[in-house]
Amino acid sequence: MGWVIVGGVTEPLSPVLTEALRAMERDGPVIRTASEESPPRAEYEPTALGRSLPNPLAAARDRARERPAEMAQAREAHERRAAGTAPHRSGDPEGALPR
Repeated sequence: MGWVIVGGVTEPLSPVLTEALRAMERDGPVIRTASEESPPRAEYEPTALGRSLPNPLAAARDRARERPAEMAQAREAHERRAAGTAPHRSGDPEGALPR
């Protein structure tokens, strides 16, 4: 199990966070440096790709803020599909996208 420092306190790293960090390492936004300490620990830092992500993420956030009704409709459609009460159509979740 890995450990993370949160607010100066060392805590066990959750499996979900570990999986997310490993996926980001695999895909390129972060680089991992492991230590031989006990308990073992790893440091993650952004790569050039990782440093380039805030702009696209901010644009997606801004777009969501500009179109809250469409975002709500898409979320509702997703929840219906997840509950098995609506069919899945690739590219247009239950009519969530404008025609």
